[in-house]
Amino acid sequence: MRLTSRAWMTVLILLTASSALHAAPGQPGVVAAQRIAQADLANAQHAGNTAPINASIGASNWTTDPTALDGNTANTNMSFYFNNAGAATATTYRVDTRLDGLSILTLSPGAIAPGVTLYQAVAPFTVLGGRHTLSYALDIDNNIDESNETNNAYGRQFVWSPKVLTAGVTLQRPAPPDALGGLEAIPGSVTRYQNCDGLRTDPAKLGGPNSLANVVAVLPSFGADVDIDAFTLSTGPFSGFATALATSLRGTDQTDLVVNASDISTPAMDVGVRRFAGSSQSYAIQNVFSTWTAAIDPPSIGPDVVAANNIVKAFSFQRSAHPTMTVILDNLSGDADLGMSIYQYSSAGPHAINETLPGGFVDAVGPGLSEGTVVTTSGGLPYFAVVVWKSGWSELTKTANFRLRIDPVTTDVAPALPHQVAFTIAGDNPVSTATKLRFDLPQAAAVSIDVLDLQGRRVSSLASGMQSAGSHALAFAATDDAGQRLGSGAYFVRFVSGDVTRVRKLVVLH
Repeated sequence: MRLTSRAWMTVLILLTASSALHAAPGQPGVVAAQRIAQADLANAQHAGNTAPINASIGASNWTTDPTALDGNTANTNMSFYFNNAGAATATTYRVDTRLDGLSILTLSPGAIAPGVTLYQAVAPFTVLGGRHTLSYALDIDNNIDESNETNNAYGRQFVWSPKVLTAGVTLQRPAPPDALGGLEAIPGSVTRYQNCDGLRTDPAKLGGPNSLANVVAVLPSFGADVDIDAFTLSTGPFSGFATALATSLRGTDQTDLVVNASDISTPAMDVGVRRFAGSSQSYAIQNVFSTWTAAIDPPSIGPDVVAANNIVKAFSFQRSAHPTMTVILDNLSGDADLGMSIYQYSSAGPHAINETLPGGFVDAVGPGLSEGTVVTTSGGLPYFAVVVWKSGWSELTKTANFRLRIDPVTTDVAPALPHQVAFTIAGDNPVSTATKLRFDLPQAAAVSIDVLDLQGRRVSSLASGMQSAGSHALAFAATDDAGQRLGSGAYFVRFVSGDVTRVRKLVVLH
C-alpha cells in the first residue's frame, strides 16, 4: 500500500499516547448472519463528525475541522472512524493508525457487527511542523474474507504550524518524513502533496529592496539524504507546503539550499524538508541572510568564515554592467571542502542550490582546495548574491576560512565556454507533466542521459551521441521509451560524458 518500496523510520516524537475504541452513539445492534454473508470493514464518517479522520488541538473536538494545529508540541489529538459495511460480523482483525505511512498505534478491536461504527482516538501526540498525512489501514493481517477488499484504507492531509528559525543559528532536527508515506490511502479525487518537516525563515531579519538574500541550507547526517522545498507562507491546517516555488535535490551527505534574492523585497519563506534516503538520522538546518557589501564592483569580500557547526554564509553586492565576471573562492583552510552558488537578483522567486546564473554552481574540487568560475550575467538588475557552503556532513564541525575575489571581464571579451562539465535538473522537480534538464560541456563530447528506476533499470533514454561545446537544454515529458507516463515515485537521471558521471534525483507525482 505504498507508492514506493523504500522503508523509513518514524518521523515523529511520541510523548504519550492513549487509545480507546468506542461504539458511536445511535448505532444498531448485531444482525443475524447469513451463511453467505460477508463482513466489509470500511472508512466511516459518523454523524456530527467532519471526516473519517480528523485532528484537533487541546480538547478532543472532531465535530468541526481544526482552525490551527501546533507543530512540534504534544497537543495534537486524532480520531479515526471506521465501520462494518457488510452483512456479517467481523471478528479477528487489527487496525493500524499511521502518520506519514508509519504506525502510530495498532489495536485489535474485537468483533464488530454489521452497521456498527467504531473510532480510535490517539492523544496527545507531537507532530513536526509542515504537511503530514494521517491514515489508517483495516484488517492489516488480511484475516477477514471481505465483500470489498479495496476500501480498507483512508487518508487525509493536514498542515501543522512550522518551526520558526533564528537567523544564523544551526538547528538539529529529527529525521523528516517519507515524502510519499501514506499518500496511497488518500482518495483519488483529492489532490495529494508530499509530506515534509516544515520550518519558517526568521521574520526578524527581513530586508528592503536590493539588500539581503534569504538563504536556508540543510545538511543530512552521515549516510542520509534530505531535500528541501521553498513555499509561500502557510496560513492554517489546510494551507501551505503544497506547490513548491523551488526544490533542491542533491545526494547522500550533500548540502541542499534554497535562495530568495528578490529585487522587490526579502520575503519570509516556509521550507519543507523531506527524507529521500537514510533511516532515523537527523539533519542540520541553518537560515542566514546575506551581508551587504557597500562598495560597487568590490574586488574581494572577506576574509570570512563558516564557523564550526554552521553550514553557510552569503554576501550581496552591486557591480557595473558586464556580461561576465570571474569569481574565485579562495579556500584558506587546510581541510574544509567548500562550494559556491552565484545568483542575480530578480523577481523570479526562490532558487535551488544549482539554479544559478550560467556557470554559477561550483563544487568541483576537494578539501582544502579553491574553486573558481566564469559567470554569465543577465541584463537585469546589477545586484548579485554569492553563497558559500560546506559541501557535506563530514565538514560540519570544521572551521572553514575563505575569501572571495571578484574580477569582472570587460565587454570586449566574448563570453567563455563552460569551464567544466555540469548537469542539473533545471525545471520542475517533483514533476507531473514535463521538466527541463541542463548540461554544460567545455568542449564537444559524447553524452548519454538516461532515466532509471530505483532498481537501476533504464526506463527512458533521453540523449546518446556527440554534443557540441556550450550549454544545452533538454525537455523531458516524464514518459518512458514507449511514450507511456511514468508512475508516481522516485527515479534517477544519469548523465555520462567521458569519465564524468552525474546522477540526479527526479520525483514524479501525478
